[in-house]
Amino acid sequence: MKIDVLTIFPEMFTAVKSSILGKAEERGILDINLINIRDYTLDKHKKVDVPRSERLSICHQKAKS
Repeated sequence: MKIDVLTIFPEMFTAVKSSILGKAEERGILDINLINIRDYTLDKHKKVDVPRSERLSICHQKAKS
């Protein structure tokens, strides 16, 4: 099973790696893909206060690939 997480705080999900979900990922049962929305902003400050639909669309496309 593949789970894609679009987030502005990917470091918050490091705890998942030590949980039962992390064990499932180690065994190849689960694939957790963290996508940082800030990586897809166009401005120099990496603003995500008001998510723009086109930026989220790009993140979503990456998650699907």
